[in-house]
Amino acid sequence: MILTPRRPAAAEGFSSSCHVGSRRQRLLVAALHVLLTLLATVAGAAAAQGEPESDYLKIVRDYADAMITHGRDIYGREHSPLFAEALDRRTMRMLEGEGLAKVAAIPHAEWSIRPHDRMITGGNPQHCQNLYQILYGLAAVTGRRRYADEADRSLRFFFQHCQSPATGLFCWGEHAGWDFRTEKRIDKPAGNIHEFYRPWVLWDRSWQLAPEPCRRFAVGLWEHQIGNHPTGDYSRHAAIDSHGPGTEAPYARHGRFYIETWAAAYEKTQDEVFLGAIESVLNGLERARLHEGGMLVGGSKRRGRRRPYDVSLAVSLGNAAVKVPPELRAKMQDVAATNDTVFAELHAEAAGASPAPDNLWSNAYGAGGGAGWIPVGTSDRSTAGSDYINLKLMSEPIPRRTVATRSPTACRDYIAGCESVPMALSR
Repeated sequence: MILTPRRPAAAEGFSSSCHVGSRRQRLLVAALHVLLTLLATVAGAAAAQGEPESDYLKIVRDYADAMITHGRDIYGREHSPLFAEALDRRTMRMLEGEGLAKVAAIPHAEWSIRPHDRMITGGNPQHCQNLYQILYGLAAVTGRRRYADEADRSLRFFFQHCQSPATGLFCWGEHAGWDFRTEKRIDKPAGNIHEFYRPWVLWDRSWQLAPEPCRRFAVGLWEHQIGNHPTGDYSRHAAIDSHGPGTEAPYARHGRFYIETWAAAYEKTQDEVFLGAIESVLNGLERARLHEGGMLVGGSKRRGRRRPYDVSLAVSLGNAAVKVPPELRAKMQDVAATNDTVFAELHAEAAGASPAPDNLWSNAYGAGGGAGWIPVGTSDRSTAGSDYINLKLMSEPIPRRTVATRSPTACRDYIAGCESVPMALSR
């Protein structure tokens, strides 16, 4: 499925090229089989109503082939295998001139992407992570190695060329990107801010492609993102081009991204600096949880906008725990289990509740979506803690707990892959 932003008539022909739903590489084959099974069901229903059947795998392959052929960096003095963030579907080129100005001027309310977060002059692998996963999945499903090779070429180039020499942080994430025409970080408001956009689920492959840039990034994340090493306090924002960490916005959601990064780095290097980084941030988040109401929190300390936050940290702790030594592993698993329990106890009464309480499962900045409800079941860590979307649950009994979440944010994070589904099965 390709998700494109809602566009006014003036921007007709514009397409966001990289939003494709997927999940962890090691479950891609299973995920694509599940997807194809569901699509076959849809096709069968359409055929029963006299509508023509479609070859859904061909649609996915055609999309991937088009991106490989037409969606690359063919701009500026240096062409590269990076994928463009946005293309004009009529020309299959990045926007320029009047078209670029029109898209840049689309109001936030009509696109749901803030103007200063748009990567319309280049690329950003975190935004396009699901495209890479689809390419790896197609290689596995079709046996055509070309798809994986093209994903490898693109990621290798990014890691080797798009990293700050001062901090080791990459030009990616929520605010930053790589400009294809200037061959440097996109020059725009907030363009020098490093903030994870989503979990990076391709660390294993990334370390195979570019081990030294990945190591430098993991070190830079500790040295230049975490403002207070003894307390583990940080801000989700840090400067890319120079040392500039903060301490006033230790969002739990972002702590989980850091912990998974460091766990992968420790697994590859055995450097204990990464264990210290994990423990520092983990301790800081636990102190915040205990001192601010018993649940993980997000928001700015300076502004006083602290509020109950999601349990997604528990998912990353489950993913990362298997990569670290036993003592730290046990601590991470204990924290994950505690957060599971607290979340379930505080919101057990919310299942089926109407009207819905606010902010049961936020994936943005502490705010829930606006329309509709879908129940999300949670299961024990042993069956789902290492998966972002645990396909096993599709064939297992309903998990042991049920809570509720608002559907728009769930669709963004769970279906589009921007966020993990903690031990969850959407029903």
